[in-house]
Amino acid sequence: MPATRSTSSLTSGLYGALFSYVCPASRSLRWSDRKEAGRFVRSSGYAPRISIRRPGHGVRALPNRCRSSDQGSTAYDAESSAHRQSSPGYIPMTRNPLRELFSAMLRGKYEFEDFLTTPIPNNYIPTKVRDRTIYRPNKKLKAYHRFLNTVLFDCLPINESVAYAYRKGVNPHEAVKPHAQSRAFFQTDIRDFFSNIDRDIVRDRLLNPGPSIPIIDLTAYIERILDLTTINGTLPIGFSTSPPISNACLLNFDNDLQAHCRNADLVYTRYSDDVIISAQSREELKEIKQTIAKLLGMHFSGKMLLNDEKSKLTTIGRKIKILGLVVLPSGEVAVDMELKKHIEVLIHYSIQDEDVFLKQAREPDRRSGLNKLSGYINYINAADPPYLEKLRRKYGTAVIDSFLHRSAQ
Repeated sequence: MPATRSTSSLTSGLYGALFSYVCPASRSLRWSDRKEAGRFVRSSGYAPRISIRRPGHGVRALPNRCRSSDQGSTAYDAESSAHRQSSPGYIPMTRNPLRELFSAMLRGKYEFEDFLTTPIPNNYIPTKVRDRTIYRPNKKLKAYHRFLNTVLFDCLPINESVAYAYRKGVNPHEAVKPHAQSRAFFQTDIRDFFSNIDRDIVRDRLLNPGPSIPIIDLTAYIERILDLTTINGTLPIGFSTSPPISNACLLNFDNDLQAHCRNADLVYTRYSDDVIISAQSREELKEIKQTIAKLLGMHFSGKMLLNDEKSKLTTIGRKIKILGLVVLPSGEVAVDMELKKHIEVLIHYSIQDEDVFLKQAREPDRRSGLNKLSGYINYINAADPPYLEKLRRKYGTAVIDSFLHRSAQ
C-alpha cells in the first residue's frame, strides 16, 4: 500500500512548491527554507490561496514569478507589464518589510538586529589559493547570504538570453551551443571580474531593482546589504551572493551588446566573465573588441576592462575551444579531450590519493576539490551523455552518480 501524507504535511509541501514557483531561483534552497518562505508568501498576499483537492484533481495556483526571463534587448518593458496586469488571474505583488521577510525565513535562528549589526570581518575566513584570495563565510553569514539571495539577488532582472553562468540547471554547453553554426569566433574575458564590481556599481543596481523584489523598504537597508556582501569595497570570491549580483550588475551592458550584435547579425553569449561573440566570417568581427571595450567603459566608467592576453579571434578549420568545449566543423559541440583526461585523473585520485587529488584539482581542501569535480561531471552529463556512460562503466555507477547528486545539492 503506498504511503500517504497528512493534510498538514501536504500543505507544508505545497507552500514549498509555491515559493519555488514564485521565485524559481529559490530551488537551490533547502526544502525547509522554501516551505517557510512559501508560508509567508501566502500569508502576506504575495500569492493566491492554495486549495488542496482530492488526489488526481491537482492544485491551482497562479502567483507572479520572481524573475522574468529576458528574451529581448530590455529586461522588462511596458507592453509586457501591461499584458501581465490585464491577464486573468493577475495578482499584484505585495511587498513586505525586510524585517518580516527575515523573521519568516529564519524563524528565530538569528535575530534581525544581529543581521544589522554583526561585524562582518568576524564571520569569514580568507584563504589563499594560488594567486587568489577566497573568502569562506561561517554558518551565520552563509544563512544571511542565503536569505539575501532568496528575497533580493535571485530576483533581480538579468538578460537570460545571453547570461548563462550562475543559473540553476544551466551549464557552459548552453552558452556555447548558440555559436555552433558560426564560422568565426571572438573570445575575451573581463579582467578581475568580481574585484572590479564595487559598492557603487552594486548600489546603482539595487537602487533600480526592477519590479519583482518583494521588499518594500529596500532603500533603507542598502548600505547594510553592501556591508554584508562586499569586502574592501568589492565583490569577494567565495560569497554565494557575488555570482547573482554580478549577473544583475551586467544587465544593461548585456542588453546593449546584445542589441549591437543582433543589428550586425552576430551571436553573443556570456558565461561569468567570459564573453563570446561569433559570426559567419572573420571580417564581421574585426571591430567587435573595440565595441565591447566601449560599452564596458560607458556602463562602468573605466572600472571594468578586457583582458588583452585572453582575447583571441579564431575561425573554423582550427580547433575552436570555448569554455572547455570544442565546436566541430560539422556544427557539433563536444567536450574537449584535454578536459576529459583531466576529469579522469581527478576521479582516480579522489579515490586513491587525497594529496595528489588536491594538487591536481588546485583546491585547498577535499570539499572544494570534490565540488569542482562534481561540477565537471554535471557538465559532462549535459554536454556529452555517451561519455558519462563510459565513466560509469569505468569507475562504477555509484561513484559517478554520487558526484551528480553532490552537484544537484
